[in-house]
Amino acid sequence: MFEQRESLQLLFLLSLVFGCVYSQLCESNVSQPKVKSTEISDGKYVSVDYGYYECTYCYNSKKYKTASKSVYVTFPKNQCSLDYSVSKKQVCCDGYYGNGTDCVPVCRGGCENGRCTGPETCTCNAGYSMVRGRCVPSCVNGCANGSCVAPNQCVCGVGFVKSTAGACVPKCADDCVNGVCNERNECECREGFYFNEKLLEFGVRNNTVCTARCDFECRKGFCAGRNRCQCLEGYELSKSDRFECVPVCDAELVDCFNGECVAPNHCRCSVGFRMEGSRCVPVCNPSCVNADCADIDQCTCRQGYRQTSESNVCEPTCDPPCDHGDCVGVNKCACHNGYRAVNGSSCEPLCDSRFVDTGNGTCVAPNVVRCNKGFELMEGMNFKLHCVSKCKPECVNGDCTAEGGCECHPGHQLKAGSVHECEPVCDPACEFGTCVRPNECECAEGYRKTIDDRCEFFCDPAKVDCTVGNCSSVDVCDCPEGYEFVEDTDGILRCLPICNPNCINGRCTDVNVCECFPEYQRINESLCKPVCDEPCVNGFCSGTNTCSCSAGFTAFNATNCVPFCDPNVVNCSHGECVRFNVCDCFDGYRLFPDGNGTLSCAAFCADLPQNAVCIVPGEYRCLTGYMPGSNGSCGPVCEQDCGNGSCSAPNQCECLAGYSQDSTGSCTVSICEDKCSAEAGVCEDLLCKCNVGYSNQESEFFCSPICESCLNGRCIAPGECECLEGYEKLNGTQGCRPFCSNCSLVECCIAPEVCNCKLAEKIVGEDSFPWLFVIIGAVVLAVIIVGAVLLNRYLQNKRHSNSYECKYDQSRDKAAIIEKR
Repeated sequence: MFEQRESLQLLFLLSLVFGCVYSQLCESNVSQPKVKSTEISDGKYVSVDYGYYECTYCYNSKKYKTASKSVYVTFPKNQCSLDYSVSKKQVCCDGYYGNGTDCVPVCRGGCENGRCTGPETCTCNAGYSMVRGRCVPSCVNGCANGSCVAPNQCVCGVGFVKSTAGACVPKCADDCVNGVCNERNECECREGFYFNEKLLEFGVRNNTVCTARCDFECRKGFCAGRNRCQCLEGYELSKSDRFECVPVCDAELVDCFNGECVAPNHCRCSVGFRMEGSRCVPVCNPSCVNADCADIDQCTCRQGYRQTSESNVCEPTCDPPCDHGDCVGVNKCACHNGYRAVNGSSCEPLCDSRFVDTGNGTCVAPNVVRCNKGFELMEGMNFKLHCVSKCKPECVNGDCTAEGGCECHPGHQLKAGSVHECEPVCDPACEFGTCVRPNECECAEGYRKTIDDRCEFFCDPAKVDCTVGNCSSVDVCDCPEGYEFVEDTDGILRCLPICNPNCINGRCTDVNVCECFPEYQRINESLCKPVCDEPCVNGFCSGTNTCSCSAGFTAFNATNCVPFCDPNVVNCSHGECVRFNVCDCFDGYRLFPDGNGTLSCAAFCADLPQNAVCIVPGEYRCLTGYMPGSNGSCGPVCEQDCGNGSCSAPNQCECLAGYSQDSTGSCTVSICEDKCSAEAGVCEDLLCKCNVGYSNQESEFFCSPICESCLNGRCIAPGECECLEGYEKLNGTQGCRPFCSNCSLVECCIAPEVCNCKLAEKIVGEDSFPWLFVIIGAVVLAVIIVGAVLLNRYLQNKRHSNSYECKYDQSRDKAAIIEKR
């Protein structure tokens, strides 16, 4: 790799051609390579306008810095050029600095309360003026005896106060009430005030309190100036006497109409009126009933009431009148016996259903019914009255005649095939509808009335829009060529233009005319792609200013995707994901499996001892139960004293030869002393020396009894064998054989309660003969001939029961069939 040097170098400065212009821009010469350099950025090539570089030898790529930004420049292989041309660019003059495309003057000391209008030149803001190089606030009228702290804002100094004219005047040592303190620290009373000599008797200093002078006493007030009264709170100066203050009654708090204000917000009512709440109301005697007292002894009936013969009493009215009842409230009737209230304002007669049935009739008086036309009143069971039809069956939409026939109501006619049912007649007849009343059609669903009262189909605008096309039947449009009748995005069926092929990321606005959605740009006649202002790094533009990452990448920000490492595959918390599921661990970390099938960047320690874990690169700690040793290892810790042993694992002792652990886990028990019984041997130097009939075959720390043969049993004393469960003593030996309770004569007991016939291992004295093949042949022959099978089985059983026996062979630990001699 060759050395890289990057800088923008100014080779020489030509003389200024035009000098500094009004825009504060100068011209200077800069070096520019003749060979165009390119910057690789997001897979695109961008021109670099200015730059200075050189090659020590040619190579594919070279890294350099331009304007503090690292870029890559591509050179053709084996081609390097150091030729330069001189070009001109504009730079800011001294005293200015570049700000975008403009040059801004510099004032190093800042321009507080002003703005920098030229190099080291400040122009003060309004209300400020330049004093000794600083913009300070100014007061138009000056600020004698004070400080101007802001434009036209003067703060008086110590010992001075602001007068009514805004000037700072001396402050008297004593209060100067109703006076002005002069330069001699004396109080001068204002016009209309004087110093009352009597105040000296109360310890008031001379001329420190000035009192007003009035020729007359201020009633309900005090003298506030020369013949000027100041009223007390709740009073105001009388319009007829300037020395008298009269009470004020606030109209929002108290209404003194028909009364007199005698104290602040307090009225005294006139004769014939009384105070009710906050106003004076007239008094009526006697009191008004269902009326309001409008004036003294004058009652006005309330709405819904009328005047009676008594001037102060009004009675309620009912509209309509309360027939068969009494009007007890406005439009409220109390019905007489035998009547009931209807809507609270009228009464109707009651017909008791126990005595009268009002069906086909009308209740016209208490328990009195009037039958409808075509019906007559009859007395039924239990003397109950009811109306019965003169026609059988009853007439529908008609009246029963005396002859028992039906007379149809006007606009009706007898229904075809019926003599008692009349139906309405419509002229002309109803088409696409039903005649529901004389000359009144009710249109079927999907049809509507025309001006001439006909029914015609229509397209419901709530469902169908036939703006483009014609309504050809109920809610169906006949579309022109190039359009199809489909449901639009608003749920309305309409004729929409057809684009072939379909618009992608756009809307078909006319036949084969595709209009892209906002923020999408056209690729071809039917395809629009989303627009992203910034390029999508390691991804693609999937929506307006929305980047979707490519496979194996994840979003870093709105426009950049970085390699993705699945945390369930590789944990890159201490490294950098450089490719999909490929992690480059930081220095001091390495990839290790964590036991869950996941690789993780874990801290690495070069000399990590056993029983330790690396916590940070180069540093480790011992696992729980271990502690650091002097040689840097981690050794186990045992809370108990191991005694005659060593700590081999946390709280686990490994005993020396000849010792075992006690209940605490410590190695204090001598195996020899514990297990070397006096009958078996003697314990000497932790070893058990055995007596006759015992040996150290199992352990040198205790003695075990000796038995010549104890197959399927255990030796419990010299020469004494105890059989295991399921076994029994073999006569004449120390061995044990399995015991079976249900084996037949031709079966051998090969294990506890397990029988098996083993003719293949039949023993005839010292020699054996393969009788198994003879038996197999006999079995095959028995399968072929059923009768022979039965006979052969009988003969074979008889033969076997007399010629063989099952015998246990101790030397081979097997049972076998043995032929009798």
